[in-house]
Amino acid sequence: MLKISYLNKKIGVIGVNCPIHPTAIVSPQATLGDRVLAGEFAIVRENVLIEDDVYLEAGVTIGINGILYRHVNNALKLIPHGGIVHIEQGASLLANASVVRVFSLVQKL
Repeated sequence: MLKISYLNKKIGVIGVNCPIHPTAIVSPQATLGDRVLAGEFAIVRENVLIEDDVYLEAGVTIGINGILYRHVNNALKLIPHGGIVHIEQGASLLANASVVRVFSLVQKL
């Protein structure tokens, strides 16, 4: 089982027995545990941590920015997203699911 520490994580690691479809894209800054299956056209972006035995069906996208906006001076501003996405052991993400990074209202807009 892959144990992930947010403070001293190793990035860019892909575990053993990870069948990744040739059309899937995995960022070099993502970490995948053992036996992570990535289906057709799955996308795993940077700052994503995936534990062991996770199944990503076709079209899954993980680690994208959300589309939250707020009004600032009569204009819409995209709320910055940051941090990581952590997918725990044994999860299954069904076809075309999207998982966004967290957002913070503490950041200056």
